[in-house]
Amino acid sequence: MDFKMHLQCLGTCCSGDKLWFPNMTFNGLFSINLKNFELEYHGQIPFLDNFAVLSYAHSNFFFENKLFFCPNNCKDILIYDIENKTYNKINILSKDNYLTARTIQRGKKVWIYPQNLKHGIFFLNLDDLSIEESIEFNQLLAGIQDIPWIVELNEFEIAIL
Repeated sequence: MDFKMHLQCLGTCCSGDKLWFPNMTFNGLFSINLKNFELEYHGQIPFLDNFAVLSYAHSNFFFENKLFFCPNNCKDILIYDIENKTYNKINILSKDNYLTARTIQRGKKVWIYPQNLKHGIFFLNLDDLSIEESIEFNQLLAGIQDIPWIVELNEFEIAIL
């Protein structure tokens, strides 16, 4: 059976000559070679349902041969090791599905900001892939309910819109 479907994404991650993305409308990881525009399917993400929708979007980054896709409609950060072609995940300790507004990386530490602050701000340590909730930042932003967008002004300041 020949079946065709449009691929859709809300966030990409670039590594070398490839642009990587999880599809929005079904569970699959893809890459596009930017030199020859060849599309490659890397399989289903093993810990998501087959027809998971909008699981990952917006906040993605690359670090030491690993792609990191932050959740948009799930509870796990997707890690794909390009060299070993393996999947891993880090659970964000949220009661509901986590909707990431933005990530900001400083060295080997990544701040993960949610769109709804009731889900909590987290720090991801890239050395050991541990995650912890930032009680201090959550308290600092306690009067804010939603974060539609975060802009990084410089190394020390961000603007929350």
